[in-house]
Amino acid sequence: MFSLAGHMILTWRFCLLTTVALRFSLTYDNKSNQVSYTPYIDEKRDKELLEHLPDYLTDEIEFERQFEARFFWRMLSFNNDDTRRE
Repeated sequence: MFSLAGHMILTWRFCLLTTVALRFSLTYDNKSNQVSYTPYIDEKRDKELLEHLPDYLTDEIEFERQFEARFFWRMLSFNNDDTRRE
């Protein structure tokens, strides 16, 4: 985690399934109270991940900080959904 002039950037490696990980960063803009989600997806490395990952997690997303808990809830709900593993 590091900070740049009113921005705090977190980089995560979130394990999905048992063999893949979603790599992404969250950037916090303290002035506008916005959070930016940026996935780091490599089509070759993340081929298996892309077969299961919902479309909304493959693109950059910007949302107000008050919705951060909802964002993580949706991400964790996806990760715990047994139906996508079939």
